[in-house]
Amino acid sequence: MALASIRRITLASVALWLATVSPPPAGAQGRARVDGTVVEPTTGLPIPNVEMRLLGTDRIARTDSSGAFRLTIDAGHYLVRATRLGFGPRSVALDVAAGDTITMSIEMDVLPVRLAEVLVRTREERYRGKMAGFAERMRTSGASRSSFITRDEIERRAPHQISDMMRERGGRVAECHSGATIYLDGAMLTPDQIGAPLRGRRSEPIQRDLRLDHIPPQDIEALEVYAGAATTPAEFSATAAPGLKPGCTIVIWTR
Repeated sequence: MALASIRRITLASVALWLATVSPPPAGAQGRARVDGTVVEPTTGLPIPNVEMRLLGTDRIARTDSSGAFRLTIDAGHYLVRATRLGFGPRSVALDVAAGDTITMSIEMDVLPVRLAEVLVRTREERYRGKMAGFAERMRTSGASRSSFITRDEIERRAPHQISDMMRERGGRVAECHSGATIYLDGAMLTPDQIGAPLRGRRSEPIQRDLRLDHIPPQDIEALEVYAGAATTPAEFSATAAPGLKPGCTIVIWTR
C-alpha cells in the first residue's frame, strides 16, 4: 500500500514539472507587443480615434481618449499607417522580434482648414469627361461666379424653364439671354436649330423662348453665361449670327 502511494505522488510530481517546462503554443512564440500613443506635436495633446493600420495585413487598432493604442503582432518587419480626418497621415516602420514589447510615440500634424479649396476639389472630382472644361473655367475664368450655373443651383431654384433663371440674375445676363449665341455640349447651334418647335410638335403655339427652353431644366447639368466678349472663352467666341447679340454667349451642358 505504501509503495502504491509513493508511485502516485511521483507521477503527479512529474506531470506538474512537465507542465511547467513545456513550451508555449506555437502561435505565442513569435508574438510581440506594440504600445503607442499619438499626439499633436505643437501642444502635446493626445489624439483619440486615430486609425492605426498594419499595412499588408487586416490588423487595425484605434487610439482611445488618451491617444493610446496597442497591437499584438508576429515577429517581422511592418509599416504602421496612422490616419484621422483633419490630421496629416503618418507612417512608421517597425522591426520586431519574438517577445519584444515596443513603446512608441507618433506625432500627427493638424491640417489647416481650407473650405474653399475642398469645395473646388469636390467639383473637379464630380465634373469629368465633357464637364472637365466647365470645372476648369469655373475655377480659373475671369468671368464672375454668377456666370456659372451648376446642377445644385438648378435643383435648389427648381425653375420651370431655364430662361427664368437668366431673368432672375438681372443685369447684363438678363439682357443677354434672349439674343445670345448658344452652344449645346460644346457645339454651336445654328439659329434655325435653336428655334425649332419643342419636341417637333409644330402645331404647338410658341409661348416661350425656344432658344433656351427647348431643353427641360431636369436634363441640364450646368450652364455658362458670358455677357461680354472680354470674358467669353476663346473656344466660344464665334461671330454672332444675324439677329443675335455679339459677345453674348450661353453654353448648355446636358446630363
